[in-house]
Amino acid sequence: MPLPERDVFSIVYSGLWDVLEASSAFCALVPETNRIKYVDDTDGTKARRSPDKQGLVTSDYPQVTIVPTGGPTDTYWSSDGTRVGMHFQIWIKTGDQRLSYAVDDTLYQGLFPIQWSILRAMMDWEATLKPLTWGGVAGFITHCAPHTREEKMSQSAVKQPVTTGWFLAWDGIIDTWFDSSKILASIAP
Repeated sequence: MPLPERDVFSIVYSGLWDVLEASSAFCALVPETNRIKYVDDTDGTKARRSPDKQGLVTSDYPQVTIVPTGGPTDTYWSSDGTRVGMHFQIWIKTGDQRLSYAVDDTLYQGLFPIQWSILRAMMDWEATLKPLTWGGVAGFITHCAPHTREEKMSQSAVKQPVTTGWFLAWDGIIDTWFDSSKILASIAP
């Protein structure tokens, strides 16, 4: 029996990761094992109950995750449409006190280079998110943008010695619009 169509929230969350991972600059700075994803996959090879890493060591940094944070929903946005806003935060943990530094004169690392790679990736969100479909309709995502960000120095005593580094929480917004009749039709038996 085929799986039912995925819910919109999962589609958008996976799509947001696809936006970041389409950037070669982002992928060069953040190893795949340090991209903490709160999603299950259909074959179960990547699904873990808790994807967060415990007992972090140097190779576990930098670490990036995308955390959903809610958003507005208006089922009467228009006479025939429903608007769902999906807010998120991109968290970056560097494990290093330097904001930017060169490695072997070939790659800059640290909080600022990762932020810059994320901003550049987000500039091309339409190429990845606009083709996504739900209910056979593409283009339900109408807007996507990073918003405010907060950088701070953080300490983690998870593993000795204490790891001190930068932590960034970068807020973002995704707006979606659906034909209300399509949502209603999707609940029919």
